[in-house]
Amino acid sequence: MKTLVLIRHAKSSWKDASLGDHQRPLNRRGERNRWQMADHLNRLPLRVEQVYSSSATRARLTAEALAPALSDQPPHYEDELYCFDAASLIHWLRRRSGQVNAIALVGHNPALTELANWLDPEPLENLPTCAVLLLHLPITAWAELDRGRAQRRQLWLAREL
Repeated sequence: MKTLVLIRHAKSSWKDASLGDHQRPLNRRGERNRWQMADHLNRLPLRVEQVYSSSATRARLTAEALAPALSDQPPHYEDELYCFDAASLIHWLRRRSGQVNAIALVGHNPALTELANWLDPEPLENLPTCAVLLLHLPITAWAELDRGRAQRRQLWLAREL
């Protein structure tokens, strides 16, 4: 059994037009939500072996707040996770070590919503900003990742905290 936690980055700011998409920070709501979600996750028995994050500023900031609530390890930032399609995430996940049983992934839409819907037979209209989706996968190796095999365990929304 594998555990996958999908986390969409907190709400980003569009205030500084001189910044490229990769450099956009969080806005006030995003800052507030990331700490609210971190506080919420701290109260849960949810633990992962590793938190991986897109290298984009908004994802990094989200991962920095949430990773201590999820893992004893610092987050890993990967340029490859700065993507917007589920196929890239599926390819990345299938290459993970079979010895790692629980992963959290901080990333972007539409990739995360598409991935969630590819994995989980229960459709999800949208994974909102700073949402955390917990999935269990009845597989022994990440290479076995396949459509419709996940079991949704929980969805936490920042706006509901």
